[in-house]
Amino acid sequence: MAKRRKSGVFFRQTATHPFGRLTLAGFHFNLRIKKPMPLRFWDTYAIVYVLTGRARFRDVDGLDLPMTPGALLLMFPGHGYHYDIDPDQPYSEFWLHFEGPVFDLMRDQGVIDPAVPIHHLEPVDAWLERFEGVARLRAGRRAEGPLQQTCRFVNLLADAVSHSRKQKQTPPDNLWLAQAEALLEKHPVDANVDWTDLAMKMGLSADRFRKKFKQFTGTSPANYLVARRLEKACTLLQDRSLGLKEIATRCGFCDVFHFSKRFKQRLQLTPTEYRNHKLRIR
Repeated sequence: MAKRRKSGVFFRQTATHPFGRLTLAGFHFNLRIKKPMPLRFWDTYAIVYVLTGRARFRDVDGLDLPMTPGALLLMFPGHGYHYDIDPDQPYSEFWLHFEGPVFDLMRDQGVIDPAVPIHHLEPVDAWLERFEGVARLRAGRRAEGPLQQTCRFVNLLADAVSHSRKQKQTPPDNLWLAQAEALLEKHPVDANVDWTDLAMKMGLSADRFRKKFKQFTGTSPANYLVARRLEKACTLLQDRSLGLKEIATRCGFCDVFHFSKRFKQRLQLTPTEYRNHKLRIR
């Protein structure tokens, strides 16, 4: 990375435009955070582009995904998230905040999606130059206004998402993963899963099944099973007519206690706290 880069904010904009704008950009280099980050809620959109190290992303809807060099994390207004940095590896990132109706439209049309918060872009140096370049457009005497800068960033963001989607799994891989997910869906969360038997149905040993599943999803089958149940719970909690016991049963938990415990462990909120927050921001 170029010598001029250092930790901290290098871009800050106060000018506004009805279309949208970039507000802040900067770097974090060689972070070593040992304590888990609390759940955070931003008022703006943001991206984080991982340069070095590893982290684990979790959000308020139960997603649990790895972040490795080249990962582009998209964050959305009012959507809680946190990510835990692996303390054994120096972690560095580029970050940028942005806001405005044009980004709301991109979200509403599915160009950017809270359900798909992480994309992968390589080579890292080339994509970093593009993101940093847009943020530095206002430097110098011929400063570009927020409209021109935002238009360039919209194009870059759309290009990044499109590039990432083209790198996704091949159709045979999608079919294998769909079959594995269907088998997992049949098991309650708190039941003892016979992984050897399940893997045999996919023609693999238990160890090979676990490794292949993690290769495609970034998480283990057991963690995936819990995450999917909690995703369903997050949706059901937005219906106030449903009690916690009914939601726990529908999501495959043996009782409310285990449901609440797993929910709090994963999302840093109790089911009731999550429900109250979601209904409040509607």
